[in-house]
Amino acid sequence: MPVTLTPSPEEATRYFWDGLWTDELIDGFVAARARDGSPAVIDGEETISHAELERRVAAVAAGLHGLGVGKGDVVSWQLPNWWEAIVLHHAVLRCGGVSNPIVITNRRRELEFVLRQAGSKVLVHPGTFRRYDFAAMVAELAPALPDLVAAFVVRGAGGGGRDFAE
Repeated sequence: MPVTLTPSPEEATRYFWDGLWTDELIDGFVAARARDGSPAVIDGEETISHAELERRVAAVAAGLHGLGVGKGDVVSWQLPNWWEAIVLHHAVLRCGGVSNPIVITNRRRELEFVLRQAGSKVLVHPGTFRRYDFAAMVAELAPALPDLVAAFVVRGAGGGGRDFAE
């Protein structure tokens, strides 16, 4: 039996009237729910409320703005499905930048190609993930990327990158 990914008109109408679909754009979603204390993100043992998510998005957006990230600037990120990826994505949108997720399995050659082609101003990556040292890879790669202003390490130090939490 074939799988249909597009809902029927009847399903779409039901989703709308049930409040599951709105005319809201993703870039305003976090701020619109800032007063809501209900869980927004669950990442392992960490649960982040909508209010806390908004606080983190605002803080990261301010940090990106301080680096000069603005309209059209590319912020690339190579992260697993961690809460930091959600925060970063929304923060980049808030700055007017281009959020550029990169597949976590890409290594040096592919990463360098993507960063060069995109003209990435900022890169955010894990310290290590699944026993691969991303921090060392980025430390080796960064000097050859003229557009790269800053690299941030998530969940692990090393390689000269700045800690995402700062």
